[in-house]
Amino acid sequence: MPPPGVCMSIMQERHKEDGVGSLANAGKHRNQDFLQLKQYCLARRVRYIDDMFPPDHNSIGEGLLSPDDMRRVVWLRPEKIAQNPDFIISGFSRFDFEQGNIANCWFLASVGALTFQEHILEQVVPLEQSFTEDYCGIFHFR
Repeated sequence: MPPPGVCMSIMQERHKEDGVGSLANAGKHRNQDFLQLKQYCLARRVRYIDDMFPPDHNSIGEGLLSPDDMRRVVWLRPEKIAQNPDFIISGFSRFDFEQGNIANCWFLASVGALTFQEHILEQVVPLEQSFTEDYCGIFHFR
């Protein structure tokens, strides 16, 4: 029998490590705990600001935008862009987003592919999130 593929190997390793990386026991990116961060913000009635991805030019990266484009960047919260922002309206589609100036077509193609498989999309993007119920400026993605 041929050796298992990479995906099978990863799944087996997760089971060995008490399911770390599974939906029930998701791995923490840079040791960030979504629920702790959200509870902290809700308790103090503040909006979340990610120290690892702050709303400044350093988060965009070097050389991705021209100096003229970089000077035009303004960081805004969703409620400053739309009066009543929504996370999902009437379902989702691969046409709900578009590529901007940053060459991120590989990322957008993978997100677009997820829209065809709702049960997989829900594992990556928990769909119960909103801008109204317990919103504090933070969303969870796996």
